[in-house]
Amino acid sequence: MNTDRYEQASAALAQLGFAEDMGEIELLSEGASGAWSMRVSLPHGAAVLKIVTAAADTTLRQRAQREVAFYRELAAHLPVPTPHLLGAQADSTGNVLLLIEAYEAPRTLQALSATQMEALVSQIATLHAAFWGQHDLSRRYPWLRPGSQPGEQPDLAPATQLWQAQADTAALREVITPAILDALPAWFRALTHANDLMQAWPCTLVHGDCHLGNVLWSADGPIWGDWQEVGLGLGPADMSFLLQRACGPQDDDAFAHWSERYATLLAAAVVPSVAPADTLRLMEACELHMRLIEWPHYFDWLPPEAVAHQLARARRLVARFAAG
Repeated sequence: MNTDRYEQASAALAQLGFAEDMGEIELLSEGASGAWSMRVSLPHGAAVLKIVTAAADTTLRQRAQREVAFYRELAAHLPVPTPHLLGAQADSTGNVLLLIEAYEAPRTLQALSATQMEALVSQIATLHAAFWGQHDLSRRYPWLRPGSQPGEQPDLAPATQLWQAQADTAALREVITPAILDALPAWFRALTHANDLMQAWPCTLVHGDCHLGNVLWSADGPIWGDWQEVGLGLGPADMSFLLQRACGPQDDDAFAHWSERYATLLAAAVVPSVAPADTLRLMEACELHMRLIEWPHYFDWLPPEAVAHQLARARRLVARFAAG
């Protein structure tokens, strides 16, 4: 760790009231200019310090401010464990500091036991059930992530251009074939039916970036971290995104099993209950939207076999929604 980062961490901890001697620090991530996180060693134990300065871009500062507001105002009302807040500061200059207790690192799907995955899925369902149908959340917590309404029809022109751009890359030319591009208008028509279903579904509090990389672990089970994208949305979209991120081409059976388990647990937790079959249908609608509109932004980051799997999943979902 360079001297500048050590001094910045020391100064930030002093601002948060932790002026005692600081031990080793480890840089965890450093994205755009003006934002980074680090693991710090304090006398009482390890902690994670997030620093976002006024030099960071507007989006990063807004996300950091949202996470501070979440820990201050909402975390204590959640029915799922979140990291213990040690200190936070968001000043008028745009600087944001967040200090939370450190936990065990995230785990992949393959590293999780069935019992651990059951606990994780149960907590997602419990979180969504606790705020089910509370459409006034954005009024009560105006700092929640803004965004498009669930089921809002996307602008398909940029999406089409993105698919074409990805098809033009050397690595994906044989995966995103001319036949796939020719099929896109039909795929987007199927997406219209999926979006209609999403529009009619109750909203709830969603994590907003729900994947295994944001799930920490303690001796008692999962700890839900990284709340920068928390907002009002569709609960099943959280669960679908977690499985989309966790499951590779060899994990379709696991995808189906944990989707069904979430739908069953949600039915037991929500009042009034929702039929598991309806939840599964909504999860498919959310998945189709993500596969066609959101995932193409990242196709060039994925190996060709992973993109081929994306297309195979999309094709099956299109067939299910093509008839309306």
